[in-house]
Amino acid sequence: MLEEQGLVYFIDTSALVDLHKSHPPRNFPGVWRDMGELVGSGRLRTIDLVKEECHDEEVIEWFASYPEVVIKPFREQEDCVRQIMSDVLQTGKQFVNVQSLDSDADPFIIACVMAHNLLESGSFASGRHVLVQHENAAYPSPKKLKIPDVCGWYSVRHVRAIGVIQSENWVYP
Repeated sequence: MLEEQGLVYFIDTSALVDLHKSHPPRNFPGVWRDMGELVGSGRLRTIDLVKEECHDEEVIEWFASYPEVVIKPFREQEDCVRQIMSDVLQTGKQFVNVQSLDSDADPFIIACVMAHNLLESGSFASGRHVLVQHENAAYPSPKKLKIPDVCGWYSVRHVRAIGVIQSENWVYP
């Protein structure tokens, strides 16, 4: 099994926004300092669509402080997005809001984790790349899918922000 300290986290909008609400930087500076250290070490990343989805002023400021957190799309990620969307279409369920003009980061952030694991270990499921998200599964909804549902199809590891804190053994007095 991979050592927890070697995990690379890809954070979704839901986790960033919820973490900011539950652990605001002025009250929990240690959490945000430690997250910044993960960014600096290359172990906390996200994608441009997640940044675009964030409308909270303080989260936008956090992105400005850590521009290296956002990685550029790559071919294998695009291939994984196509696979996800093809599989979603076959279910007849809604995963992205096709009515909205805004992009939906969900399939892209999942695909990013899938592609990194695939490149590193040859499998979507095994690898040290983990999705940090705060959605609840929609299953058994007959109409919708959420991040945990789609991650489950491919056995992509996903955790909540508290899972990062626990995996990293962060302790705050």
